[in-house]
Amino acid sequence: MTLKSHETDADGRSPAGVFPGLGAAFIDCVHLELNDLNPHPWRGLPKRSNKPSSAIICLRSERFPLTVREMSRAAACLSARPPFLEHIEIAWDLRGSLEEIISGIVSLATRYRTDISSETGSSFVFGSNEAGRRVWAYEEAPGVVRIKILLGSVALMQLGITRPEYVPRLRSVDFRQVLSMCKLRVPKALVPERWRRKAWRHLAAHESLETVAQELSDCYSVPRSELLRPTALDGCIREMQRNLVY
Repeated sequence: MTLKSHETDADGRSPAGVFPGLGAAFIDCVHLELNDLNPHPWRGLPKRSNKPSSAIICLRSERFPLTVREMSRAAACLSARPPFLEHIEIAWDLRGSLEEIISGIVSLATRYRTDISSETGSSFVFGSNEAGRRVWAYEEAPGVVRIKILLGSVALMQLGITRPEYVPRLRSVDFRQVLSMCKLRVPKALVPERWRRKAWRHLAAHESLETVAQELSDCYSVPRSELLRPTALDGCIREMQRNLVY
C-alpha cells in the first residue's frame, strides 16, 4: 500500500517535489510495519476472508518532505498500535551534474557499486540489499542530483531507530563510512614524480575514486584514509544532515 505525502506549497517548496533550496536533508520514503489492524473494508478480499492482521505501508514525499507527524497520522488510520520502521530513505537534493557528484562519492562500508541506465536516465547504487545500508544517486530533475542513504530494518535496529518518533536521532548518526564526498590526495612526499601524481589524479577523475585510492594505497603501502580528503560538499552534506527535516 502506498500513501502520498500531503501536497502544499505553504513553505515555498517546489511543487515538483525537488528541494535543492531546502538547505537540509529530508525523509524521502519510509516503510512502516503495522500490527493489529483496525476494522477496515479491505478491497479485493473475498467476502469470507478475514482481514489481514498486519501490513506494511509505504509513504513517499511528493510536494513536501515526509515528517514524523505525517507517518504517525497515516499509521493511526490503520492501527491503534505504534508502527515499526522497516525501511527509511534519507535524501539530499544537490545542485550540480550527476557525473561530477558521483565522481566524489566514497562508501567505505562497501565496494559494491552498480551503474543502472534506463530511459529516464542513469543512477548509481553503492552497496547491496544484504548490506542493509545503501547509497543511491540519480538525477531527480535537470541540474539537481538526489543522493539517498537507504536503511533497512537491521540497520535501523542497530541504530536504535525503530519507530517514527526516533527519526530525529538520524541528525547525529555518523554516516561517514556509508557516504563521504572526497577527492584524491597524492602527496609529493609519497609520489615525487609530477607526471605520476597527475596520472593518479587523472585516474581518480575518470574511474571509481574508491578503486583508485585502494590501488594507490596498495602501491605505496599507506592507509587509504590518508589518500582521501573530504571536499567542501562533504561538509555541506553533514550540515544538511544536522538540519534534517522531520
